[in-house]
Amino acid sequence: MLAGYLLARFHRKPYGFFPHGVLATFQRKVSVRKKFVYNRLFADRILKNASVIFYSAEGEREEAAALGIHAPSVVIPDGFDAENFSKLPERGAFRKRFLSGHSGPLILFLARLNAKKGLDLLIKAMKRVLTERPDARLAIVGPPDPPSFHKQVMQWLKESDIESETVLTGMADPKLRLVAYADADLFVLPSHAENFGHSIFEAMSCGVPIVVSDTLNFAGVFRESGAGLVLPRTPEAFSNAIVSLIENPDLRLEMGKLGRSCSGRYSLEMTGSKVAAAAESALHRKQFPPDLAPMMGAGFPS
Repeated sequence: MLAGYLLARFHRKPYGFFPHGVLATFQRKVSVRKKFVYNRLFADRILKNASVIFYSAEGEREEAAALGIHAPSVVIPDGFDAENFSKLPERGAFRKRFLSGHSGPLILFLARLNAKKGLDLLIKAMKRVLTERPDARLAIVGPPDPPSFHKQVMQWLKESDIESETVLTGMADPKLRLVAYADADLFVLPSHAENFGHSIFEAMSCGVPIVVSDTLNFAGVFRESGAGLVLPRTPEAFSNAIVSLIENPDLRLEMGKLGRSCSGRYSLEMTGSKVAAAAESALHRKQFPPDLAPMMGAGFPS
């Protein structure tokens, strides 16, 4: 990012900036001292001189408002390639590999293992779920970020005494992601914040019902789509929702259909055309198209 900024300024070229959630309130509380130094040296100037800032959701822009950023901005969802999830492998491969063929309900967490993702809450919720549905299992799929976070997750599992009902797979390549979605009965992500939430849209595209927190920038979209449940971030709310959906397969099936329909509206083609339109406007210092929810700030920097 820094190299791109320096090259753009040296050659007097306009440039765009994608925050990808790093300006969110929760993220700004991580490594505060290091970020303070970097912001003073570089980041503040990168933001100030951007010709356009690409936010993935209006909520992401609202969270960044406290920083007093005056660069023009637009809102364009990240998008993803739904075609990659249109054909799932036969059900059973993930369970056979990691769960000895277990046939009971499978709750899937698929994301980076990071403090903001809410794994502590999910583990507490699963402890409650298992008191009512001891046949349920939790699959935690994804790499620890940072690597030392794996130790923290294992400690939470041990404290909740659900180690034997949980499997951690580590890094998930594209094939493993597909077999995980194919075998999952529910996808759960009680994250503090997500500016888009790629794995949520992937799960929806695979027809897997979602249970997510109401703090996400696309929480309203998920709620209105009917693809799953959007909840307050409490173990009680998540455990009750998980048990309710485990015991209602017809509702899960309906949610899966609605999720596929919703996810199809966020294609890479749609995102690409909107990014191109915004870049064209910035390049020629024209008004941004109104469907990008533009906010002009202080105008186009030199």
